[in-house]
This record gives sequence, structure tokens and C-alpha cells, in this order.
Amino acid sequence: MLRHYEKAIRNSFNFHGRAPREEFFVLIWSPLMLVFLLVAFPFNEDFVGQLIEKVLVGLVILLLIPIPCATVRRMHDIGSSGWWILVGLVPIIGPILLLGLLLIDSVPLDLPYGPNPKNKYPDVPQEYLRPPGPEPE
Repeated sequence: MLRHYEKAIRNSFNFHGRAPREEFFVLIWSPLMLVFLLVAFPFNEDFVGQLIEKVLVGLVILLLIPIPCATVRRMHDIGSSGWWILVGLVPIIGPILLLGLLLIDSVPLDLPYGPNPKNKYPDVPQEYLRPPGPEPE
């Protein structure tokens, strides 16, 4: 898990390439856990409340670019264009559809967006890694 987090942070501002599900969701869930921890404890003191508010605003500003970058790379990993993240802007159905797209497993082949990040055997020719079935035309 730490390996995926390190790779996600390293590629935070990169729209090119591919991001497997693990890398994407580590980048998404880590800040969410921090937000839940900060919001879970009610603070009556004015100073602490303002400090938590500033930390949350800073976290949102810090993640304005990395999350869309990771989402575009995730779309590339399933073989789709990064422009599909715009479907999340459609009210009600858009975020549900986008979440469904983000949960799809990686395409196990090299794509124009980059090599398969899950390929444990990079020296094996691609034709041996194709799923069984008819040849694509």
C-alpha cells in the first residue's frame, strides 16, 4: 500500500500514463481519512475550530490538481479518454457513472497511454498476455 501511495504522490501533477485502482484509491482515501479525523471531534474552542477550518481549506487547495490528474490516469488505465471525468459534472447520474468507471479493472495490455502498470512480466510479448478469444481486427 505504501508503494502505491508513494507512486501516487510522485505522479500527482502528471496527466499522462496510467494509474491502477490501488494507486488511485490510495490517493483518494488518504485525505478523506484525514478529513474524517478532523471533523469527527467537535471542538468548542474558537481557536481550534478556526485551525481545523484552515487545515481543511488547505487540504482542498492542495488536492485541486492531483485528484483530477489521478482520475485522468485512471481513465487511461481502463482504455478510455481522460475527458470522461467530465461525466462527473452531470447532476445525480454523473458521479455514479464516474464511480462505476473508476471501479473497472485495468486493461491487461499496453495501451497508447502507456504500458500496463500491473504487468509483472514486462519481457513477455503482448500476444501471450491477451485474453483468449478471437483476434481483434
